[in-house]
Amino acid sequence: MKFIIKLVVLVLLLNIITFKANAKATLSYDDIVGSDVVTGIIAKDTANFQMGELVEVIKGEKQKFYYVRSLSTNKLAWVKSSEIAIASQQNIEIEGLDKEIIENYINNKNFKTPSKYLIWVDLLRQNTHVFIKERDGYKLIKTMQCSTGLNTAPTPKGIFRISARGKWFYSNFYRQGAKHWVRFSGPYLFHSVPMDKQGKVVDNTLGKKASHGCVRLSINDSYWIYKNMPNGTIVYIN
Repeated sequence: MKFIIKLVVLVLLLNIITFKANAKATLSYDDIVGSDVVTGIIAKDTANFQMGELVEVIKGEKQKFYYVRSLSTNKLAWVKSSEIAIASQQNIEIEGLDKEIIENYINNKNFKTPSKYLIWVDLLRQNTHVFIKERDGYKLIKTMQCSTGLNTAPTPKGIFRISARGKWFYSNFYRQGAKHWVRFSGPYLFHSVPMDKQGKVVDNTLGKKASHGCVRLSINDSYWIYKNMPNGTIVYIN
């Protein structure tokens, strides 16, 4: 038990981020924006990792299994929840980005999309940005506060595409439902703040990690995504 406590303390120390957006010419836009990294420490020897190994938590499976990457060897593998100590949530204040930096960051990525729209979910700042493509690049048209996955249920990072949508869903496993869902990868969705079976909001949290991996939005913002973002739209999560 003492060893696990020490591991958790070490993970917490590794996850305390002091980040200030600094637009010096020596920095790239990736440096300015930063990236959210959820870390954990392997708590016991497994078939793929050694006890004490530092890993990045990439995604989870109902908080029972985690797909992780070793930060020393880059090895990828699944581990059980009992085999990893994951960093606790941190209330980290990250400075916002101005419109010019947001647009330049996305345009420097050179995304190719069949849709005229593009969505970027900024995990560090818990914002969802929507862009429209014009002749001279993507222009920011909407920014929405969101809540992404807890460290123990992280929202996957990467490039995805919107593929389906619906007006309502309910999960018996989580005992929560939501309005205006839009799928961007497997079980991962944009949707409204969570509700009970009767459609009553049970958690209004936005602006910090709170979900089971999906991207939560206000009821109005989730409806806007549902109505306006066509299938095929790129969703970039970082």
